[in-house]
Amino acid sequence: IPFSEVVTILLPPLMVQIFFTGLVTGKLSSGSTSAGFKHSFILTVIAIALVPVATYLMLPFIGGY
Repeated sequence: IPFSEVVTILLPPLMVQIFFTGLVTGKLSSGSTSAGFKHSFILTVIAIALVPVATYLMLPFIGGY
């Protein structure tokens, strides 16, 4: 399976997982669900920013050079 297809298949469920993880983290750390939205936003931005980095790091393993 090409790496781009793997990213396409796994990214939407990953974003849902990150969103709910952020909500739970905010609830546990601050005691309020509204703080979880802040955590969710930060985690989602980090994950979206790291997708191109992960693709670049995988190039030698998937024959990209």
